[in-house]
This record gives sequence, structure tokens and C-alpha cells, in this order.
Amino acid sequence: MFPDAPTVRGTKHVQELIKAKKEGYQATILSSIGEKTPTSRNGKCVGGR
Repeated sequence: MFPDAPTVRGTKHVQELIKAKKEGYQATILSSIGEKTPTSRNGKCVGGR
């Protein structure tokens, strides 16, 4: 579910989203990563510096 930091609470939330999706609801997971100087995967700065 959350391979870098699995938790009981996080797993429960994902399971609830899966259930809701199967029941016809729309479900979305948004991940946000905050860091001082964000970079893309190729190492180029994308944070405006």
C-alpha cells in the first residue's frame, strides 16, 4: 500500500478507497512530497532556482 512507510491507519484508508471504488464511487490518492529544492528524476531543478 505505502511501500516506503506502511501503517495500519494508511492501509485502512487505502482499503476503504478500494471498497468505495468497487461500489461505484470515484476514488483518488494524492501524494505530496515537500522538500526545499525539488528536482525531477533526471536531476534537473524544477523548483525555479
